[in-house]
Amino acid sequence: MPHYGNKKGNLVSQQFILDPETGVYDEFEKEITYQEMVVLKTKGNTFHLYHDRLEIIESPHLFFFLRKLAQFIEYQTGRLTIGYVGRTPVLLKSNSLIGKHIGVDRKTVGENLKKLKKMNIIFKIEGALYINPTFIQYGKEFPTDLLEIMMQKDKTIRKYVPFKTAQNMSYYKRVS
Repeated sequence: MPHYGNKKGNLVSQQFILDPETGVYDEFEKEITYQEMVVLKTKGNTFHLYHDRLEIIESPHLFFFLRKLAQFIEYQTGRLTIGYVGRTPVLLKSNSLIGKHIGVDRKTVGENLKKLKKMNIIFKIEGALYINPTFIQYGKEFPTDLLEIMMQKDKTIRKYVPFKTAQNMSYYKRVS
């Protein structure tokens, strides 16, 4: 889960419909709860590769690098970590640490990460590296707070989230 505080609460909206001929009005009240996790369109798999999104990666070397990084994706958060059973996961932050674990030189890691960040495939959020869930994702859900940060940089993520969820997220964005 994200390592910062989540938004919580409900938005309540009221709607009045007035009929000018009869003078009768109806009142509707709608309540929207902020979701901690967002369900992605993953076709039911716990591990999902979005093949139509992967077409923007032109270099086979860059695609191979991304596939090597995929083994270090944390379940449901998309954060790059080295997970141990019963211990706190170690974040993959530095180029030398990533290079050591995937068997690539640190300069190559730096160049590839720079290209992937430019294509909005990898994001750096609060010092940790996250993979865009619309490229590679483990789990059907993703933390809403992280997705909102990613949506500011990559507008196409909205296409891979159910419409109602994206609409509710934008309501909260306008209020907060």
